[in-house]
Order: sequence, then C-alpha cells, then structure tokens
Amino acid sequence: MIIALAGRRIDAADETEPRFPLANRAAVQARIRDRFVTLNVSALVSSAACGADLLAQAVARELGGRTVVVLPIASTAFRIRSVTDRPGAWGALFDTVIADAQQRGDLYVLNSSDKEVASGAAYAQTNDAILDRALALGASATEMVRAITVWDGRQRRNDDMTAQFRESAIGRGIEVEDLATR
Repeated sequence: MIIALAGRRIDAADETEPRFPLANRAAVQARIRDRFVTLNVSALVSSAACGADLLAQAVARELGGRTVVVLPIASTAFRIRSVTDRPGAWGALFDTVIADAQQRGDLYVLNSSDKEVASGAAYAQTNDAILDRALALGASATEMVRAITVWDGRQRRNDDMTAQFRESAIGRGIEVEDLATR
C-alpha cells in the first residue's frame, strides 16, 4: 500500500489550544507504526515538517519502505520555518530524512514564492503534489493508495492545511483514514 500523509505539526511552546502536544509524540509515532504495519505500507509520500510528517517518515524508514518527501520551498528555509521553530529537537531527523530522500531522487521541492508561502497557497500546492506523487506511485506499482491524516480531527480556520489535504484526497476518490494526535 502507498500512503499519502499530512497532519499536525507539534504545538508551539505557547499554544493555548493544543492540537498535537509534544508529550504525545511517542504515542502518535506508535499509532503510525501500528497502521503502517497493518497496512503493509511499501511507500510513504509526505512533507517533512516537525510532528506528523517527520514521525511518519521515521517509521517508514524504520520499516524499510520507500520514503518520498515533497517540500514547498528549499529545505534550508523549510527547516527554519517548519521544523526547528517548535519544541522537540527535530532538526537532526529532518536532516537525515532530507539527505536520504535527496540521495535516492525522492526529494521534490516546489520552489514556491514568498507570496505563495505567506498566503498558504504553497502548502495547498504541496498537499496536491503529495497526493499526485502517491497516485503515480500506486499506478506504477499497481498498489492501492490511501491517505492518512494525523490530527485532532478539528478544523481550525478556513486555511487549515490538514483539513484541505483530507478534502482533496476525498475529492480524488482516495480513502482517508484519521489518526489522533491527542
């Protein structure tokens, strides 16, 4: 099975409405591992932000699956903006995931503009690229594709990228499964 995945980042240190507390990191990683084993995942396509993305990438690597990474912007800028800006010391894992993906030719950088990043359009484009890559992998390997959202199940504002990923997957006819962050 090919998995397209998106989800919550680890909450900021000053978060007033917890969605993915750092204290839940190990439990969420265990949920991801359990699902990947049950589904016999052969490949994962996701981004690499701190939280759901990097935990899933680590699990897929550990289980020997192919890992594909899609980033909206260059890895050095993404690392600052979406990885090391939250608690949990995610930098080393990110560096390993990116180096491995780049070495295998499985790192895709969309090179979105600053304007696209600021408006959120870059992240919606990344979600679409994740789904496109997963569907292409599934077609070439004649494997089923499933989308997994790792989140609290509650949409926050209209620009919630996890909710957008979920809706985009459903719109493409991809089965979606939710894994809880809390």
